[in-house]
Amino acid sequence: MKKLFITLMIPTYILALGFQSGDTYKSTKLTGAVGIICNNGMNIVSKMYRCNKEQLLPVMNEYIVGNNLDADKVSVEFSYKNKQQIKKRKFDMESQRTKKTLNLWKKNLWNKPILKEGENTVRFKAYKSGVTVEEETRIINVENIGESYCGSATLKSKDLGDCYSMANACELFYKATNYCQKY
Repeated sequence: MKKLFITLMIPTYILALGFQSGDTYKSTKLTGAVGIICNNGMNIVSKMYRCNKEQLLPVMNEYIVGNNLDADKVSVEFSYKNKQQIKKRKFDMESQRTKKTLNLWKKNLWNKPILKEGENTVRFKAYKSGVTVEEETRIINVENIGESYCGSATLKSKDLGDCYSMANACELFYKATNYCQKY
């Protein structure tokens, strides 16, 4: 006589509210060199650039995700230069994530990064019609893995602007090398 055993497996941890890529990130400085030849059919230009960029892996912009979350808005609270900051995003219940990403790493005049190297305390809140329905505080770790050398490459473009802009040329280089990730 055969016996049938049914095992009910219950996960010990379910991500309720947090970043889509989880709680662990890596920071690195990408370096390399790019030669770029631009030919728009009328003019040919060639340039050479050394490229350097601070990068957060696996992503620099991230969605906030939920699990069976009944909410229409989420917020993330974090500390930037010892001041509490709040960023809010609309939440799509069907996809269970924010409609737009949040900047995690890039600093400029308009954006304050949510994360810095080391341990980061981030507080997530979900709202439905202005009422808090879920709240979670998470520790997000960012480990500096040092410099990543991408090598060098020669690229071609039909846009002369790519040759006259180091930022454009280097971004094309990073995309071509998959941001220096070796698989």
